[in-house]
Amino acid sequence: MNDQRMFKKVMTTFVQTFVDVYKQFTDEDLQPGGLEKLEENSISIAGIAVIVPFTGKLSGRVLLGIDKDVALSIYNSITGESVEDICDDVLFSMGEFGNMVTGNAVTVVNNEFKSGIRLAPPSVFSGDEMNFVNFKVNIYNIVFKTPHGVIRLNTAFKEEAE
Repeated sequence: MNDQRMFKKVMTTFVQTFVDVYKQFTDEDLQPGGLEKLEENSISIAGIAVIVPFTGKLSGRVLLGIDKDVALSIYNSITGESVEDICDDVLFSMGEFGNMVTGNAVTVVNNEFKSGIRLAPPSVFSGDEMNFVNFKVNIYNIVFKTPHGVIRLNTAFKEEAE
């Protein structure tokens, strides 16, 4: 990404909206770990993976890697229901969580940069060892530690030629 101001705004916006939406859902505060640029094209996730793609002046995707216990905790906070294992309702809720994080961040970026970014519907996966591979994009990872486990905010994007 050539425009460092836009890059910084995109990353800080995704982190802040993630923290805000998590707090809205759980009433728990989060502190992000450091930002790391991944040199490899792949990331492994155990638990739940939520992928929200976007396209426009900036295209890519957000991948949330959510530990199973964190997902169950978020679901229990949202619904007031206690579930012990991943079910369709938990997966749907995590998809909505990812959609809110990405949608709120994209709105801020669009308002500032007139970038015309649009979201595609989220996809949600669950499993013990899922590997995701990305090509020709810059990949950044931020780890959040919660009282229930870890969530990874993994972004991959590239600027589109105008």
